[in-house]
Amino acid sequence: MNLTNFLLRLSLWLLIAGCAQAQDAHSAAARETGWTQLFNGKNLDGWYTKIQNHPKNDDPGKVFQLEDGVIHVYKDQPEGTAVPSGYLATEAEYENYHVRLEYKCGEKKFKPRMTQRRDAGLLYHIVGTDTVWPRCIECQIQENDVGDCFTVRGAQVDVLGELADAEKKIYRYKPKSEGGTTQTVGDGGIRRVIKATTNEHDGWNSVEIVVHGDAGSQHIVNGATVFESTALRQLGPPEDAGKPHEKGQDPPAWQPLRRGKIALQAEFSEVFYRNVEIQILDSATKEHRNE
Repeated sequence: MNLTNFLLRLSLWLLIAGCAQAQDAHSAAARETGWTQLFNGKNLDGWYTKIQNHPKNDDPGKVFQLEDGVIHVYKDQPEGTAVPSGYLATEAEYENYHVRLEYKCGEKKFKPRMTQRRDAGLLYHIVGTDTVWPRCIECQIQENDVGDCFTVRGAQVDVLGELADAEKKIYRYKPKSEGGTTQTVGDGGIRRVIKATTNEHDGWNSVEIVVHGDAGSQHIVNGATVFESTALRQLGPPEDAGKPHEKGQDPPAWQPLRRGKIALQAEFSEVFYRNVEIQILDSATKEHRNE
């Protein structure tokens, strides 16, 4: 073996060893701080798929695939084709927790959203029937909108902010220190709250949500808190999500939305997810407030 080949092999070995050491350090740090993997990087144990117009765990187009420890959404679908939307959800439900992940937008877009921004999302407190889309709260992962909140199919939150678009019932999060006042957002459909600031960038980004049962939640993008809520509620029991209210009957009562499943969204654009981790919080964690 000549010196050049020896040096090349040595460099490759050092690179591999360094990557392994970094991964071990990451795993060790996660264990030390109470973080556990929701996605283990090897398979989808603990998760199930729900694809539009297909039953649970039926993903004939392989919308969700694993590739080098990453969840690759719409990996094999040719750009510009019509694809179904859907989500990859945890089998377990969670109540008090901190979830974090990294995502990266891909290049491909699909019908019917070829001319729109690349879209995905992190859904939490999913309850009721699996459908596209289920009753839940969403932390938006869409170009220029990462951290927005959507209340879906009978979920509701209180936020500090202002009404941004009265016709579309769109709100904007604004802390109390900046003049925000309490707004109640959510009905039987889908309502949006625009995050405080845009904090995303090209390449891999980190998104975190902190949820305190029905007391409130936070959306954190690349280390910055861009949205907070209090008083998570749902309209009647979860099995009634999306059902029309019969004339002459009393409307269902709002009740606490305390817990639910977590999901990664597929919505007509290529996206990658990795390092999906969760930290279970003590139910006695200090009271969550918007300030």
